[in-house]
Amino acid sequence: MALSRKKWNYIIIAASIMMISVLSYLDNQSTIPNDALPLFADDTPLVQLQLDEVWLKQQQGQWLCDSKVLNCQQWAKAWQTIKVSPMTLQADDFVAEGEQRQSLTIKIEQHQVQQWTLYPEQGLIQTQAGSWYQIPPSLRAGLIPVIDLNQH
Repeated sequence: MALSRKKWNYIIIAASIMMISVLSYLDNQSTIPNDALPLFADDTPLVQLQLDEVWLKQQQGQWLCDSKVLNCQQWAKAWQTIKVSPMTLQADDFVAEGEQRQSLTIKIEQHQVQQWTLYPEQGLIQTQAGSWYQIPPSLRAGLIPVIDLNQH
């Protein structure tokens, strides 16, 4: 028995609604863990950051970025609002030899500049004191800037 065009349309609409419902459910389930804390507190906000060779800084209430960065405001907001979970295990077990790492230099208001290491694929940050923090998967994408490859 062949289905009419009208019945096929109903099937496609029902399948689309079901797919949207499943994707919405999965999105709601990918929440930030309960033990995740803001990396930068309200009384000690981030004022400057350099990730490898690109930078952002706050000047007179505005975020300024390297001219190569195309998503300056989104990148700054992602770092301002980042939440991390402290790791109790040694992250050396999770980081393979030769794993991609990025140099992360930060300046927090009224504090000295700190050198950290970011492992973007695993979502790990190692502080200069040797502490390890994990970034929830839902917050990782915004931490890497969109770079204009036409600029040198």
